[in-house]
Amino acid sequence: MSRSRPRWSRPARPYSPHGGRQILHELCDELPGEQTEALVLHCVMGMTVDEVAAASGTPRNTVRSRLRLAKQALRTRIENDRRLADLLEIDR
Repeated sequence: MSRSRPRWSRPARPYSPHGGRQILHELCDELPGEQTEALVLHCVMGMTVDEVAAASGTPRNTVRSRLRLAKQALRTRIENDRRLADLLEIDR
């Protein structure tokens, strides 16, 4: 009986300075600064939406909008570029 691997289970690749991390940095550089700030504080630093709002002096709903727009922009950019999806190992 042959068992297929789950789609997230892939052979390990050697670390490359031009790998996924670098690509994500470049994609974030394409976002407006306010969206990047909100995304990094929330997703990378683990701050809550309320904490991001307090730290940036921005209303809570504005932070939520910035996060939504940033995620949407990143998702669209990756989905529309097969090369990026392949480099980030994302199944479309």
